[in-house]
Amino acid sequence: RSLAHAQAQTRLAVEYILVDNASTDETVEGASKVSGLRVIANQENLGFAAGNNAGMRAARGRSVVLLNNDTLVPPGWLDRLHAHARSIGRVGIIGPSTNTEPGQALFGARYNGLDEFFAYNREIGRTHRGQWELCEKISGLCMYVPRKVIDEVGLLSEDYGLGYFEDDDYCFRVRDAGYRTIWAKDIYVHHFGSVSFENSGVSREQHLSYGMSQFIFKWGKRALKHIAKSHRHTLIKPAEPQLHS
Repeated sequence: RSLAHAQAQTRLAVEYILVDNASTDETVEGASKVSGLRVIANQENLGFAAGNNAGMRAARGRSVVLLNNDTLVPPGWLDRLHAHARSIGRVGIIGPSTNTEPGQALFGARYNGLDEFFAYNREIGRTHRGQWELCEKISGLCMYVPRKVIDEVGLLSEDYGLGYFEDDDYCFRVRDAGYRTIWAKDIYVHHFGSVSFENSGVSREQHLSYGMSQFIFKWGKRALKHIAKSHRHTLIKPAEPQLHS
């Protein structure tokens, strides 16, 4: 609903693609009735990377945004991401501020319910307008990627199973290609976190461990340093702002 609300207020020409990884509810049936929404219904759970890759292959735009299903976005979120992409040189990936990623967190974020969430975004849109920072890792919960970067770097690696660390891997590959990973401070996307794992009965810890092992095997000491710097929260999870309806 937040995505539809935001779309009604954007000035950008946008195509929306829903990739469903064999959900067992009525997601596909309901989504198929939404005018203008393209639905890719996978017959099995392909995991985060393969699911997103299917959407990236189908996308026709000059840029692609990967957005998790367990997120809330405010009006203007896409316009601000696009503005950053146009004004910053050598953009590889842009991600918003959010509540589940310490490396993309704004100090003092507080909101209860959608009205306060939207009001908070209007506030940071004013106080942090146009502000951004280089960020070592942009979370896959929301990634803005220019098409030229996808063409040069490729799609997400599907070596990480159902999920975890394929976004870290992609950030490494994008930076190694000479592009920058950008944290946009004037946009805030709420992430409920691990909803897909919880709803599917899949062990989050098991796949987190597998993804981490794959990441370390591929990148070696560089991966270990990155995990120590950017993933302390995977072992000690901080308190997160809660959104109540």
